[in-house]
Amino acid sequence: TGPTGHTGFTGTTGPTGHTGFTGHTGPTGHTGFTGHTGPTGHTGLTGHTGPTGHTGHTGPTGHTGPTGHTGPTGPPGPLITTKMFTAEPTGLQPGATGLYQFSAGVNNQYITANTFITINDNSLNTAYFEVVDKYWDGTVILKNVTPMHTSTWGQDAIVALVGPRGQTGHTGHTGYTGPPGPLVTTRMAIASESPGLAPGQTGLYEFQASQNNAYITANCFVTIRDDSEFTAYFEIIDKPTASTAVLRNVNSGLYHATWSIGAIVALVGPRGFTVPTGHTGYTGHTGFTGHSGSTGFTGPTGHTGFTGTTGPTGHTGFTGHTGPTGHTGFTGTTGPTGHTGFTGTTGPTGPTGHTGFTGPTGHTGFTGTTGPT
Repeated sequence: TGPTGHTGFTGTTGPTGHTGFTGHTGPTGHTGFTGHTGPTGHTGLTGHTGPTGHTGHTGPTGHTGPTGHTGPTGPPGPLITTKMFTAEPTGLQPGATGLYQFSAGVNNQYITANTFITINDNSLNTAYFEVVDKYWDGTVILKNVTPMHTSTWGQDAIVALVGPRGQTGHTGHTGYTGPPGPLVTTRMAIASESPGLAPGQTGLYEFQASQNNAYITANCFVTIRDDSEFTAYFEIIDKPTASTAVLRNVNSGLYHATWSIGAIVALVGPRGFTVPTGHTGYTGHTGFTGHSGSTGFTGPTGHTGFTGTTGPTGHTGFTGHTGPTGHTGFTGTTGPTGHTGFTGTTGPTGPTGHTGFTGPTGHTGFTGTTGPT
């Protein structure tokens, strides 16, 4: 046998084929039993305690507990009284002060500055006074703290030391308005003659004797059936006696109030408060203008009046250019002819003015088409 020939060249490797699909994962096997826990080792030595930390911020203060009940009021103290040595015949005005003296007495030492006293004066509307200051000789400065009323008193008027005025409490809710009360009426015993009681002016007047006069007091309002349609409302400023009163005309405007003897008077409530006028709202959009109505029929021609006197003929102005003649419109229906008035007297003919210059004649426009007759 002859020798083996040379091995030929290896051919090119062909392309790798597609990888097949991965098979399903098999189920997980059971977990084995946990082994026994070994014994716990010995506890080591406790370390040193570290330094104390910084103190935290103080928390907020808790809520204050409710106030306890107010105890019962103690019995009233002894009444401190004295008398006025100085009389006040002219009157101490509201808010005004005056210099006075008490009659000698041991109780005067308890009446000091910044205290309050009551004086048995001559008015039903004043009685409360503040001791503004007190001098070494017993002289005191008194202030009339009653609003709107003047106080007068005589010598030996009784004085009593009283406590200070308490604070005004909160106004409670306004209750429901009750039914109208009975009408309290009386009549005027004194007339208010012309020119009458002017707006804002006061005057002393008298009511006729009546039990109802007891219900008409100072600071209330009355209406009087007077002689004007613009005045009827009056304020009782003061009531010196049971049947006399100082009235003030509180009606607005410039009208004076007059009434006669026997005019009816009625007690009324006070005037309510006038609230400020609210803001004016924005003006709304103007709506569309409606369609114009048809023109009405033309009425008959009125009577022709008398012809006046013919005045003098004025100067003839320059003749303007004659514009083109417009189209003649349709002739309207002729209305009935009115009655011819009387012809007035013809006045004298005035002098003829100078004839002005005749301007150039304008171009004659085109004659418009004559409309149907």
